[in-house]
Amino acid sequence: MKTFEEGVYYLFYKESKNPKNCHISIRYPGINSTPLVVIGGKRAKELFNFIIQLLDNNGIKYSVSQKRNLKIIELPLATGLSTSIFLLTTYSSLRPLKYASVFEKLILGKMPFMKYFITMGNLASDLSDYVWKDKTQVKQALDRKAARTVSRMLIQLIKGIEISKMNRNKK
Repeated sequence: MKTFEEGVYYLFYKESKNPKNCHISIRYPGINSTPLVVIGGKRAKELFNFIIQLLDNNGIKYSVSQKRNLKIIELPLATGLSTSIFLLTTYSSLRPLKYASVFEKLILGKMPFMKYFITMGNLASDLSDYVWKDKTQVKQALDRKAARTVSRMLIQLIKGIEISKMNRNKK
């Protein structure tokens, strides 16, 4: 596998017999980049299985390489961007698959206000730069507090879109 390919995201999944030791992360712009976010535990396995199933069900091409218990999925640019937004959205949620339909809409390009979801990702990055004092111990590119804050904002945006859609359909 190349160490860097322009326009590609890398989804990492570390599997373990103990679900508490599993984790999922996404990297951009290169395979050796610091992960944008890292989600661990039982949620990581749920998310990884769902993401792969959704990609397969919709015929989205990706490549897989595996080294022992680490799977590396190479995703096209748009798919990787959608996946990173989905992982950021679910970052603060104990039930990440609650937002499964949102990810499907993101992947298929059917999510309204997509540009604002991308803007929220940029906000998480800028907020991390603003509040993060010590960058010597880097596990993920986004500061945890910034990721959690933006995750909650994305969840509220999704709820607002769903409520608006329901009200619009009643008329």
